[in-house]
Amino acid sequence: MTTSWKQIGLLTALALFAYLVPISTNGSWFLLAPLSAFASYLAGRHVGSLLHGVLAFATGTVAATLTLVFSSHVSLLTFALNIITGLVLFALLPWWIGRARRNTVMFRAQEREHAVVQAELRERARIAEAMHDQLGHDLALLAL
Repeated sequence: MTTSWKQIGLLTALALFAYLVPISTNGSWFLLAPLSAFASYLAGRHVGSLLHGVLAFATGTVAATLTLVFSSHVSLLTFALNIITGLVLFALLPWWIGRARRNTVMFRAQEREHAVVQAELRERARIAEAMHDQLGHDLALLAL
């Protein structure tokens, strides 16, 4: 599967926001959180590969964790709250919702395609049955 530039950009945004949201402690958090949720949703919606999304998310998570661990002014409670709220609420959850929406849309498209194929097969069977009946009728007339 090839990855387009749009998908690479969305994966980069996912990793970047997974890094930036947990480490932001001032007013920038109010701007970064909605942007992170929006970018994460779009990444889940448009990136086809689950592995690529998980790797981007994991990269941002590891970078944020290392930054918070080596930061001297962060307590354990602040660390845990930043990781849980920042990553789960504003990156992982919207990404997962986007993936679920993508899977739903793909499933419905496959269902529609399957219904069209089934309708074509029923029509072919009906035509074949009609031809069989007509041929049987013509042969019966010939036999008489």
